[in-house]
Amino acid sequence: MKKPEKFSTETVVLVDTTERDRTRLALIHGSKVIVIDKPLRAQSLQEQLEKLLKKDHQTFADIDAFAVLTKPGSLTGVRIGVVAVNTIAWLQDIPVIEVNSASFEQALRQPFSSLKKRKLARVRY
Repeated sequence: MKKPEKFSTETVVLVDTTERDRTRLALIHGSKVIVIDKPLRAQSLQEQLEKLLKKDHQTFADIDAFAVLTKPGSLTGVRIGVVAVNTIAWLQDIPVIEVNSASFEQALRQPFSSLKKRKLARVRY
């Protein structure tokens, strides 16, 4: 008999800037997921990240890892997302998870605790 999947207690922020005119963020903690999906360009990423954290009364100190979609999508958007995540993660000493999913929704279903954590994410095209 298969055991039920245990949810990780890690707090992960998922960042998706793969679409040119759309930025999506998710704050994932166990089975709780808060999503911000706005028709905004990646340049508004930091502002949207602050809103996401405030929604759940979190700070950067509460984040255990960042996950960022690294493809497929707009190369410029992906680069902005990766650079923003790398910068924040490096400043806060938080690991980064590269996510190569076909969609944001698919990425949300991944068990982040099983994915490799790095110091920096790379754009892979």
